[in-house]
Amino acid sequence: MKKTDDFKAYYEETMLPELEALESRRKKYTLNKQILFIFIALILMAHAGLILAKIPTLIPYLPVWSFFITAFFVPTIAFAIFYKFMTDPQLPDDYRKLLIRETMHFLIDDVQTTDDAYIDYNTFHASKIFVQKPEHYTGSGLTVGKLDGIKTQFSNIQAGYDSITNPQQGKTEWKKLFTGLFFVGNFGAKFKGTTLVIPDRSEQTHGFVGAELKKNNLYRGQNVQFRKHPRFSEYFAVYSDEPSEAREILSDDLINRFLEFSKRINTAIYLSCSGKKIYVGMNLTGSELAFSYNHRITDFKRILSYYQELTLVFEIIHSLNARLIPQEKED
Repeated sequence: MKKTDDFKAYYEETMLPELEALESRRKKYTLNKQILFIFIALILMAHAGLILAKIPTLIPYLPVWSFFITAFFVPTIAFAIFYKFMTDPQLPDDYRKLLIRETMHFLIDDVQTTDDAYIDYNTFHASKIFVQKPEHYTGSGLTVGKLDGIKTQFSNIQAGYDSITNPQQGKTEWKKLFTGLFFVGNFGAKFKGTTLVIPDRSEQTHGFVGAELKKNNLYRGQNVQFRKHPRFSEYFAVYSDEPSEAREILSDDLINRFLEFSKRINTAIYLSCSGKKIYVGMNLTGSELAFSYNHRITDFKRILSYYQELTLVFEIIHSLNARLIPQEKED
C-alpha cells in the first residue's frame, strides 16, 4: 500500500485545486442560506414591532393573529424559492465523484473512469450478497484498473425497492438495499463454492434467539462458526456451501482486518467469494464520503479518513490475493 505522506502530496498537487472550486460553491450555498434566515427574521421582527407599536394612524388593522399567518407563509415561500433557485443540488455528487476518482487514481494502476457508467446488475446479483431483488438499480463512476496485478472494477451503486406502507391506499416507500461503493476483483483461481461475510448484529440485539436465527438462515446457506473469534461473530455472519473453504478464506489476519474496519468506520462492509471473483461492498452511510454542507470540502482530515477507509477495503482484497491466489493472475 502507498504511504499517507505520498497521498498528502498528491492531494495538495492534484486534488486541492478542484476541491477549492467545490468549496467556493459550498460557501455560496451557505451564504445564501444565512441571507435567507436573516430575511425571514427581519420580516417577522418588523411585523411583531408593528403590532407592539400600536400605531393606528399608520397600520389601523394589524391584529395579533396576523403574525402567525406571516410566520407560516413567509418561511414557506422563502424556503421554496431558496431550494428552487439558490441551492446547488449537483454539488454532493460532484464532490463524491471527484473524491472517488482521484483517490482511486492514486491507489490503483492503469485506471480508467467513466462517470456515467456503473457495474451492471448481473454482476451485482452474481455476488449473492443481497437476497432481496432491487426494483431500482443505478450508479455512477465506473472505474477499471489493476490492484496487485488483479483486474479490478468498482463503482458507486444505489439499489432499492418499493415497500408498501399503506396497502389500503396503495402508498409505497422507497427502501435502500445498498448505497455505496461496490468492488469486483477478477482472480485466476476459482472458488469451490460461495462464501459470504455479512454484517449481522443479531446476537448483540437478540442474544440466543439471534444466534439461532443466524445459524438457520435458509436463504444464504450454512452458517460457519468461528469460535476462536467471538467478537467477529458478534459483528458478522459467515455463510458458505463449502465451510472448509470459508475457514481457509477467513484467516486470522483477514478476520482481524474486518474487526479493524468495524471498529474504525461506522458503516457496513460485505464480502463475497464466488466463482473466479471476489466482491466487496462498502456502504456509504457513516462513511466520510457522505457529503455535508456543514463541513469544509478542502478539510484534509476528512479526505484522509476516506482514503483510510478505502485502504482498509483494499487490505482485505490484498490479504486474500496474497494467500489464496496463484502467482499467475488473470488479465
